[in-house]
Amino acid sequence: METSARLTMVLALALAGCGGARPADNEANSAAAPTQAASVPAPAARAPAGCADALTASLDKESFEGAGINASAGDKAGWVTQGAEAFKSAAAALCAAKKLDPATLAAKRRLLVQYGGGADSAAVYEPEENAGETIILQYAFWPGSPGPSKEDVGEAIQCWDNPELDMCAGREP
Repeated sequence: METSARLTMVLALALAGCGGARPADNEANSAAAPTQAASVPAPAARAPAGCADALTASLDKESFEGAGINASAGDKAGWVTQGAEAFKSAAAALCAAKKLDPATLAAKRRLLVQYGGGADSAAVYEPEENAGETIILQYAFWPGSPGPSKEDVGEAIQCWDNPELDMCAGREP
């Protein structure tokens, strides 16, 4: 079999495995957009650009070491992942609800996940150095325990952005 014939067969099999749209979907799609293929899904809804998409998360090792937190590498990696997911998800929800201006976080490039012993909730703040690019998520992480929830981080973001809110009394780092 010729190379181009094999490629055509592989592509046809791959497309067949993807499944097609239901007949009702085809009719609706063709009526709404006659030039668009009926089986092409609509793009997923995206959070407003600039909320927290550009953030790269990392662990503030000094804060954990200084507190004597002897967590496993897995716990530490999990906290960075969980903290970043909670932060980005909360920021996207706040931006979508127009409770946070996307420009507020647009210049931030780094999310520093930091140990904040004794805290009963998450805190978000900017460090004195690198304040323009870095934002800190502080939480009382503990080995074997999960990171902060999206809701807790969402409140922390709102208090960082607007510390005068009633819910912010006692939330500052």
